[in-house]
Amino acid sequence: MPKPDVVLLNPESFLKMVNLEFFINRNAHFSGRVDYLPNSLRLIKFGGRFNIDQKHTYVLNLPSNFHPRDLVSFDVSYSGIRQLKGFKNLEKLTRMNLSGCEFLEKIPDLSGSLSIKHLNLSECKNLVEVDGFVGFLDKLVKLDLSGCSNLTRFATRLGLRSLEELNLCGCTRLERFPEIEKDKMKSLTRLEIRKSGIRKLPSSIVYLTGLRALFASDCTSLVEVDDSVGFLDKLEFLYLCGCSKLTRFATRLQSRSIRQLSLGGCKRLESFPKIEGKLRYLNIGKSGIRELPSIAHFPGLETLKASNIQLLTCLFDEVSSCSTNLQLFLDLEGCNLSESDFLVPLHCWSTLQGLNLSRNNFVGLPDCFSKAVNLKRLFLRHCKRLREIPALPPKLRSLHLDGCTSLEKIPKLPPTLEELDLCNCFGLSGDEVAKLENNLLNEVGLSSS
Repeated sequence: MPKPDVVLLNPESFLKMVNLEFFINRNAHFSGRVDYLPNSLRLIKFGGRFNIDQKHTYVLNLPSNFHPRDLVSFDVSYSGIRQLKGFKNLEKLTRMNLSGCEFLEKIPDLSGSLSIKHLNLSECKNLVEVDGFVGFLDKLVKLDLSGCSNLTRFATRLGLRSLEELNLCGCTRLERFPEIEKDKMKSLTRLEIRKSGIRKLPSSIVYLTGLRALFASDCTSLVEVDDSVGFLDKLEFLYLCGCSKLTRFATRLQSRSIRQLSLGGCKRLESFPKIEGKLRYLNIGKSGIRELPSIAHFPGLETLKASNIQLLTCLFDEVSSCSTNLQLFLDLEGCNLSESDFLVPLHCWSTLQGLNLSRNNFVGLPDCFSKAVNLKRLFLRHCKRLREIPALPPKLRSLHLDGCTSLEKIPKLPPTLEELDLCNCFGLSGDEVAKLENNLLNEVGLSSS
């Protein structure tokens, strides 16, 4: 994409364009200052940011008599605008994009702009307050406040009948989540509060009856998620990983739609909820959870991320007897595991389709590894102490050893292998590499990376 031309604006650049209705910028970069825009405008699009390092350097200083009654779309993203006047009762306004306006501290009262559907205030880093009016814009479909790191005051109640997506990610100073009005928020399907300062999700969250995805990872101030989240029967994705202060969580998740649950890094969370759905992905790595039900309760589980071998023993105690066709990917990356951790018997080896043991402290893989007869993917990346590998599983298709700087020996490769990564395996001798090359020449269809 060519570099945009720089267009210098002055306070009166638009003064004589009294009949201008559409202003659309495709590839120009603006600098300077604008003190006037015509009231005839219906669509304003200054073009926003062109790439990650470049943004407009112009300043909009609109007068109080700026009142574009026919305005439908207003996009001045990544501009130097400081305040907005004349935006009351714009009945035709449907879209407003003020993303990246880092000098903006407050937005105007849009309670009279009842047609607005999209309001983007992301990365307005000096935005401190969003008034309560925003909680009752009935046609609003998407509200994005992500990256508003100074936002402290937000609507105390939400009754947005049409809202489908709400994003409060990175609102680190926002501590309180608004109460949800009963029977008014059935359209919301996606709620994002990652890396926010929110401390508690209220019981009124139960009124978000259409919610499918709740992303609350890395909310380091979050202490409590009310039991009511367990009654959201359409919930499919629930991510709370990295919520290091979370101590109270729903005791039961009744949603039969639940597919992915992430509680990794919830160090203070000790109990695991009862689950009625068919989980496909579960992350409990580096959490405080002390006990899990048998794997028989998770017949559809495909990926398990964990860190406590003893906890896995409880999980898999009935794997040999339960009538489940598990095809599991077990992720134990970065768990500080050594050979001694595998002295605890695991009954899940034969169910494994994939295994990630990257960034651990093995010198050699344990003998029980030979029981993984159905393993197809094996990740041992950056196991800095790993020196040798025993016989590889017969059905293995991909083997990732990149960053294993102490690796000295590799066994014979199975004929099923399709992908091999040996980047930065500096410990392999010339003889070992030659042996490997001969092995590769004898196998058809192997692709090495």
